[in-house]
Amino acid sequence: MLIMDIDENEMNDSRRDFININQNEDMETQYRRNVNETRRKAKVPIFGIIILLIVIGFSLAIIFSSGREKKFKGKERLWANKDCRIDCQKDDFVVKPLLVISFDGFKRSYIDKHIVKTLEHMAECGTSAEYMYGTYPTKTFPNHYSIATGLYPESHGIVDNVIYDDRIKTEFINIRRTKDAQYFNGIPIWNVLEQQNIKTACIFWPGCDLLINNMQPTYNVKYNRSMPYQDRIDQIVSWLEMPASKRPKLIMAYFNQPDFTVHFKENEKISKELKQIDSILDYLFNTLQNLGILNCINTIILSDHGMQKIDYRYYMDRIIDTKDILFANGVVAQIYFPKETNATLQDKIMTTMEELKCPDNANYRVYDKQRIPVRYHFRKSRRIGDIILDGQSGTIFYENFAADYNKTYDHGYDFILSSMHAIFFAYGPNIVRSLVLKPFQNVELFNLMIDQSPSNNGTKGRLNNVLDNIPINKPQRLEPLKECTISDNIEKENKCLHDLSFLVSGNKEMCYLPDCSNDLQSALIKRSDSNFTVALIERINPTSAISRSLPGDKSSEWIATNTNELKVNLHHNFVKGHFIDLEEVTSEYADLNDEIVVISGPIYDFDDKASRLHSQRNSTPSHIFRVIFRCKDSKWLKDEFRCENTNSLDVLSFILPNVPGDYNCLDPLSYLSTNRARLRDIELLTGLEFLPTSRLPEEQLYSDEFSVTLRTLLPEDLWVIAS
Repeated sequence: MLIMDIDENEMNDSRRDFININQNEDMETQYRRNVNETRRKAKVPIFGIIILLIVIGFSLAIIFSSGREKKFKGKERLWANKDCRIDCQKDDFVVKPLLVISFDGFKRSYIDKHIVKTLEHMAECGTSAEYMYGTYPTKTFPNHYSIATGLYPESHGIVDNVIYDDRIKTEFINIRRTKDAQYFNGIPIWNVLEQQNIKTACIFWPGCDLLINNMQPTYNVKYNRSMPYQDRIDQIVSWLEMPASKRPKLIMAYFNQPDFTVHFKENEKISKELKQIDSILDYLFNTLQNLGILNCINTIILSDHGMQKIDYRYYMDRIIDTKDILFANGVVAQIYFPKETNATLQDKIMTTMEELKCPDNANYRVYDKQRIPVRYHFRKSRRIGDIILDGQSGTIFYENFAADYNKTYDHGYDFILSSMHAIFFAYGPNIVRSLVLKPFQNVELFNLMIDQSPSNNGTKGRLNNVLDNIPINKPQRLEPLKECTISDNIEKENKCLHDLSFLVSGNKEMCYLPDCSNDLQSALIKRSDSNFTVALIERINPTSAISRSLPGDKSSEWIATNTNELKVNLHHNFVKGHFIDLEEVTSEYADLNDEIVVISGPIYDFDDKASRLHSQRNSTPSHIFRVIFRCKDSKWLKDEFRCENTNSLDVLSFILPNVPGDYNCLDPLSYLSTNRARLRDIELLTGLEFLPTSRLPEEQLYSDEFSVTLRTLLPEDLWVIAS
């Protein structure tokens, strides 16, 4: 990992140096206040306002031109060398510091303008990503704290830029201005390191200002939006110039551009902001090069989310009765019912969802916590609204017209949308050269940045291929899935099916029971200590007969597939609706790909105690999952669960909520696309493990990189189905 060594000289040095600068209002709060004041004081002469704005604008222009841009002028990219030689010559940099800089709202597509040449050189001589996913919702504070903790917002508690938690306060709080560390759960990376007496430093990174678990970075600059960019860079450099015993090993710095500007004028201002960012980075690297320490530092440049033009505005008081609700504005809006009791809350949720269901123009989707896509990881927190309004591209929600302060661009949408994609670039002595990563989610960064990290939502090993000249702890290799035997209380044994371990890893708690016919090969994965079925595996080709039987008792629907039955209690409307849609799409994929392997099963995703109880009793699951494997550019080996070309294996996964109704009236393909999932999501919810790297120490099935990438990759869309 990029930070893993401890300098013994630092172990007894616990001095804390704080740089305290007055905190300014964030842009959104300031702009909302100004708009409201303008509306309230509508009698103020317009001419006077215009004159005042001109004077302010002229003054700011003078300040910015003399204070920021002038200082950055000079010869560009003196630090860059064509042969990408990165060699640290400083003896006191045995431990290489990690510098992480975030540019708020830097959309991936901005790179294609070819204005920020510094990042292009970082990509040539370091590592970059095709793009990086944020977490849902793709907002500033939730995503920066996800990067700092490796946790989804539902786990770390910062579920929005404004938060309602009645255990702390009975009203919304603006997380950007709060002084209450109770809102911040999880262990941020600077606390993990400080606990090991490793010094850290922050400039404006969300969360650093607060005493989370009574800890803070050794060096911390409190938020001040007006602090000139060069001063911020100079502060970073001054920390890196410190003697080894005082030097921070981690520096995290936040810059509020281009987000600050493009919320209101993207097209007009973005090129100017990108030029400024290029100058900032060039100034940083040139300064470090002149000091002879550039090649002694690992640097990551990233962003939290992208940006989207607003085209549709919804005012909730014109759609539903907002009298007794709390409403969080935004492109992802949340509705809370604080006056409802446990006995009345569910009825109120369902009644309100009926009022919001199936919008004619499909500009938004409405979810409760049962129905929201699992890949959002936005359910398991009391701070999340009782109803979530998931805006589609260009949609924003306000409680009423007075709450609308005329944003023209915003973010927060589904992280899979291209307009929300973020950037990732890395450069330094421990960074692989000229590597382009497949897309990954920002929770994976935590395990890249730190060794021996606390439990988090990232996947161990996902970004190991970024690292160079540094020890790597490889993920533990799993045992192969074993066939059930008589001793496992299974009555029959069939040797017709083998080598399932090419797709599914095992542990001592699970085994598989094969059952084959002339038309179909299948197997059940069961718990070794019971008859509970975890999943059904089928090898399907266009001629396979896939029979299903439904009992006459319509009070509960049981799905039985072939002679190898997987009985799962499903809601009648779900079986007749989206489950049939899933079956039809699966059959079409079998026709188009000659042969596919399908793994299906139940998920019991309630609270931990309830999940164990439900799964033991084979009762109604919360969701079902389906995984479809294909050989994209080759064929399956006969009687083996692997492709002729191992790396041609491709996967598409779904997690569908087992609920009786869909409140968005989506067509079948849109519904399935919305509920795509990663293999890793299914692993976490079922205990299964996919794509083992080896069955025996001397036999490798898949490379570590291929396995962990495919397990964590979220397909951009469904596979194409011929019309």
